[in-house]
Amino acid sequence: MSVTTMTLRVPDDLAPSIRAAASEAGLSVNAYVVRAARRRHPRRREAARHARPRRRPGGRGRHPVGKSGHSPTAATS
Repeated sequence: MSVTTMTLRVPDDLAPSIRAAASEAGLSVNAYVVRAARRRHPRRREAARHARPRRRPGGRGRHPVGKSGHSPTAATS
């Protein structure tokens, strides 16, 4: 895994709570911020979204077939 160094500017009133939360979690501030960023922006979800089109729930296509065996939008004769 490659890494990029970034400078993150945090408001003075927020920094102590980030440090405390990282410490309570047993993490460095860097690891804590990376974990928070991954939770907010997971790469797997983004990659999956572009990999293939999503199927509709039930896998029956655009118009699910009802109990009668006919599509609810089909014209009746």
